Formats: sequence, C-alpha cells, structure tokens
Amino acid sequence: MSTKITKKAKNAQQKKTVQKSAKTKMEKEPEEEKTIEMLCVYCQKPFQEPKVLCCSRLCKECLQTYIVDTVKDDFIACLVCENPMKIPDPYSRPREEWANQYRTDVFLQRMLSAADQVNKSHNCFVCESNRNEATPATQYCFNCDTYYCSKCNELHLQLRGLQGHSIVSIADVKPKDLMTKRNLYCSTHKDRCLDMYCSNEKGLVICDLCAKETHQNCTTIPVPQAAKEWEEKLVKVREKIPAVIELQEQNKEVLRERCSRLGKHTNQKVAEIESAFSRIQTAIDTRKQELLEHVKETADKNGSGLNSMADKTSSYLNAMKDVRTYLTWMDLCGADYDVVSSADIAVAQYDRLYDLSREPSVNDTSAFKDNFHIEESIVSTFVQLVNMIGTDSEGHIIAFKTKQINLRMPEDVHEPVIKDLLLLEDGQLVATDNKNKCVKMTGLSALGDPRTVRLDLRTEPWGVAKLQVNVIAVTGYECLYIITKTEELHLQSTVRTRKDYWAVAALSPINLALTCKFPPCVDIVDITGRKLRSIEADPNGSPYFSIPQYVSVLYDKLLVTDRDQKVLRCLDSYGAAIFNVDATPTGALTHPKGVVASSTGRIFLVENEDVWLVSSCGKMLNKIVSNTPGITALTEENGTLCVSVEGRDVIYYKIIDMSML
Repeated sequence: MSTKITKKAKNAQQKKTVQKSAKTKMEKEPEEEKTIEMLCVYCQKPFQEPKVLCCSRLCKECLQTYIVDTVKDDFIACLVCENPMKIPDPYSRPREEWANQYRTDVFLQRMLSAADQVNKSHNCFVCESNRNEATPATQYCFNCDTYYCSKCNELHLQLRGLQGHSIVSIADVKPKDLMTKRNLYCSTHKDRCLDMYCSNEKGLVICDLCAKETHQNCTTIPVPQAAKEWEEKLVKVREKIPAVIELQEQNKEVLRERCSRLGKHTNQKVAEIESAFSRIQTAIDTRKQELLEHVKETADKNGSGLNSMADKTSSYLNAMKDVRTYLTWMDLCGADYDVVSSADIAVAQYDRLYDLSREPSVNDTSAFKDNFHIEESIVSTFVQLVNMIGTDSEGHIIAFKTKQINLRMPEDVHEPVIKDLLLLEDGQLVATDNKNKCVKMTGLSALGDPRTVRLDLRTEPWGVAKLQVNVIAVTGYECLYIITKTEELHLQSTVRTRKDYWAVAALSPINLALTCKFPPCVDIVDITGRKLRSIEADPNGSPYFSIPQYVSVLYDKLLVTDRDQKVLRCLDSYGAAIFNVDATPTGALTHPKGVVASSTGRIFLVENEDVWLVSSCGKMLNKIVSNTPGITALTEENGTLCVSVEGRDVIYYKIIDMSML
C-alpha cells in the first residue's frame, strides 16, 4: 500500500503536500501518531466501537442511548444533517439492540485498536503462557502478532520456518505498522488471508475460499485492485474537500458577522423608535409599544434563524473536517484492506455534506430582514393620524376617502349600472355601464381638466381588464371587445365567443380568465376567442361554482367570488384549489361581490356593504371600508382604491399601510 501511495503522490501535488506535512509533523511530534483526535459527536469522547450514521459517527453505546432517548418511531435523525433515516430492521430484535444493526467503521476501529495496543504495556507471551511469569516484552513479531522477551525472541528465531519473520523492538512499534504489516485472516477459514473484495456488499473483504464457497454469485476482485479503484475516487474527494471547507468557513464567518451586526442594528433602531415616539406623547404610547415589541420580536426571530444557520453550517463544517482527517489517516496509515472496506463511507459522507453545504437553508439569508425606517416626514404625518390607529395588528391598512364622482352623462338614456371598474396607471378610470351599453372613461385631460368620455357598444358590457398599456378587454353578450385608449376610447375589434361571459381578468396580454353563469365555470380564452380550457370541478368531480361572478388575478392564481355559494375561491390557472375564504372574523360571508388583487399581493374583497383586506394566503385581516350601501365592483392601482356605489357613483380611497409609518 505504501508503494502505491508513493507512486500516486508523484502525480498528485496536493496529495504529496499533505503527506509531506504529515510526515514532518510526525518527525517533530513522534508521540502524536498514537493520539486519536476524532471524537464521537454524541459524547465528545474517543470512540468505542464507532458506528456510522449518515454524516456522523457515534460510539455503539452512544448510538444505543441516542436511540432509546430520542427515537419515537422507526426513524432516527443524523446528528449532523438531521436527515431522518429508517431503522434497518426494528422488529427483528429488541430496541436495546438496534445499534448493532448499524455499520461499524472498520478502518477507524482498527486505527483505535492499533493505537490502544501501542499505548499498552505487554508481557512476553511465551513466559506468561508456559511459565506463568510476567516478563516484560521487548520485541514484537508482525507475522505471529505476538510479543516476546529478549530470551524467548532468540528461541523464536531459531525455530525452522520462523527465521524470516518481521521482528522489531517494542519501542519502535507504531499504529501504522500494526495497520499495514500484520496479516488479516478470515474468521471462517483461520489460515486464509483476507484478500478478496465483494463488490455486492459495501466494505466486505473475504478470503479466496469464501469467494468460492459462499460468494460464488457475487462479483469479487482482489483487494489491491479494488483498493486502486477506490483510491481514484478518494483522490478526487481529497482534492475537493479544501475548497468546500474554505467556503463553509467563509459562510460561518458571514453568518456570525450578520448576527453581530443585527444586534447593533437592532439597538440603533430601538433608539430611533424611542426618539420618534417621544414627540407624540400619550396618544401614541400604545402604538409605540407595539412597534418596540415588533422590533424585538423580529430581532429575536432573525437572530435565532441566523444562529441556527450558523450552527448548522458549523456542524457541516466539523463533519467535513472529520472527513478530511479521516482521509488523511487513511492516506498515511490505511492498508488496501482499509481503503476497500471504508472508502465508500468517506465518499458518501463527502457527497452528502457537499450537497448540504449548498442548500439554501444554510446559505440564503434573504428571508432575514433587519431594516426599520423612521423618517421625519412620516413622524409628522403620524401625529395627524394618531386617532386612526387601532386597526388589526396584522393588517394595519386604512382607507382615506378622497373623492366621490357620478358617472351619469348627458347622453345616457338610463340611470347608469356600473358592473366593473379598471383603474389605469395614469389615473384614468374605466367603467362598464351595462344599462347604457357603453364603456366610460373618466380622468384628467392632457390640459389637466376633468373629463369623461364614452364608447358605445352593440351589447351590454360587463367585465373589464387591462391587456397591455392602453389596450383593454371588455366582455359583452357572447363577445369580447378589444379597445384601445388614447384621449378617447376606440373599438379595435369584436371577438365572438360561444358563451355569454361576465367578469374578465388578464392572465397575460393574450390570455384571459372569464366567468360564466351557464354552465357555471371559469374559462381560459385567448384574445381570438378560442377556449383553451375550462375550470368547472375539483379532481373528485364536485363543481367549484354555482354562480361565479367576479374574477381577479393574484400573481399566477385566480380569485373568483361565487354569489350563490358565498365564498371566495383561489385556484391556479389549471383549476387546482389553493384556498377558500368563506367567513370574516365576525361570521360567515353573506354577499361576496367584487374582488381585486394588487401588485403587492393584497386582496380587496367586497362583502355585503364593506371592503375587507385579505392576505395572499387567504386570511381575512381587517375591514378598510365600512357601511357603504350598494357597493359592488372595485379596482386598485398604486395605492388608490376605487369602488362603485349604487351603480352610478365611484368613491376613491387612498390606501395607507400604517405599519410603514
């Protein structure tokens, strides 16, 4: 084995450097070779019969204790990566014997035994067994694996057939010599050396007779050949480990530094909050306490999360260092037998730890936000808004009514019946007037003057949605109107459909989601009128809708209100259910109508005479508009919310997030 390692060292500069540094260290500290520095991850003491558990090694007794104390079912978690692993065969033996089923690290066990043997004092085997005399041994025979005194050693060398045995002074015996120079014999065929590797069972080395008798159906190869194959893999692992360890060291330092910075940052922001709230006095005391608690809660949460990531990285790092130490020992002291029997452990552990080191759970810190902004202008505004504080602690959203307009025009024959609204980025508001068969647009002209324009249609319009800048889609009776917007509204095309659709929402510039009453469904249609798919029922065949009314798009998901089932449904664009909202904090929904999702993920839902804020995961947060009779449709853009009232009026609200003040 030593000859092979020397040859490979000539071609691998890094390996040669490791060997050279190790040899230099051994020359300077000859006793260090006898010390085993790898410790059990459970008891942090030298190993006693080491057992392999995913990324870690434990003493057999420690593993059994760990199983008895922590395992509640048939699974055990790795102490390094916490990966749950099923107990190999939990029902074939008592719980107290489960540790016996785990693989013993042969190389590490032999290394420990060799070091223990070197550190012990020994008596002459012949004197002790034949004459019952405790004569200190001075010589050791590798061939006989026996200790002799000087006198018995002379007799030993005079026996025929024993003159060629390798004998050294007991003071010169080192663990490496015991590992590499002793012959290992089969436990079944006592006189046969272990010289064959069974590739069907990891780490199994047998004699040639076992290969013929009990492993005739297995693939067996000579130990030197197998060791050479495994050594090629170990060389690659040795080359990669330094870079991985260096990266993990950097990650650990970054995480620790973030933890330290978070503490300083938290103290600074607490001081800013204290200073700001000192100006608002008694009226703001309640709100002040809420913010301080929020800062501290966030700091604790982020600090705990970052520390957890740092601890996990440190655990992976220590395990990777153990792999490096393990490979260094194997390189210096391991025989072919050790490489064959244990190399797969190091390769598997490296692969596992390398994958773990790249996981977002130990690298991605984007979820830990640590910024809280206190601005002077906001403090002044807060003084004016102090009497409005008291909204839901999770919502903190309020709506200021800014204006109310009437959409009746001189050209109208009937009282307007506004079915749907669309607020555009430039502040123009588009409304569908179902009774007067037109689309109306109100806002400011290029000169800044208020003006309302209309586009008459052949059928009663219902829903409206934005396709792209200055292009909108409007539903009519068995058709879609594609309309462009300048200072006026222009009908670009009329697309015939096979159904009479109500509300519409744009999934993309060319694909639309439309609600239909007969049959009750949501169709996905392109702008040519071609139906791509229809969403009607869940996977069990139960219908989703009775009277689907309004629809909106939340990122890539659909929000649909059902007037008859009294529910807000969230589905993906292929019909998979995400969540349902069927109640407010005060009771069940009674009359859900308009719904709109903002670009920031907020959902606004009309329920009876109120507008509720709903989180992106379907939780009802707080009521932002109350007691507004006749409210139906609504739209939102850039913090402005518009709601239709009594079919003819539109009320504008400014949305303010109180938690940002």
